[in-house]
Amino acid sequence: MIAAVGRPKSTLSNEERYERHKQDMAARSRQKSASGRDIGELPPVRDPELRASCESDLRLFLETCFPAAFRLGWCDDHLVLISELQRVIEQGGLRAIGMPRGTGKSTIVMRAIISRDSTSIRLNASASLGKPFQVGA
Repeated sequence: MIAAVGRPKSTLSNEERYERHKQDMAARSRQKSASGRDIGELPPVRDPELRASCESDLRLFLETCFPAAFRLGWCDDHLVLISELQRVIEQGGLRAIGMPRGTGKSTIVMRAIISRDSTSIRLNASASLGKPFQVGA
């Protein structure tokens, strides 16, 4: 008779092999995800004075860095949203603000996130469902 050549037969049960497989796939997925998020070193700031001004003034940041997105000007509701976002960014906390569809809520909030170090901001994805967004350390 001819002996089988190759790997020795596993002593693990099917459940144990499956559990090991799940753990290996989860580790591989985490590594792949992390490598996809690594964008490298950020370039040096070109205008430190402008950056410092924009860090303390969300409205200035939005108007200066995204003029095409905010070309129509602000209504009172926008100014309240910007003011509340600025407060929550600086002090932390929760705040729910409702506005009609298509008024720029997501555009403003997403750019507010860009204005800060992403590790210091948490945005509750359910904010668009009328639940509070949370920004802060």
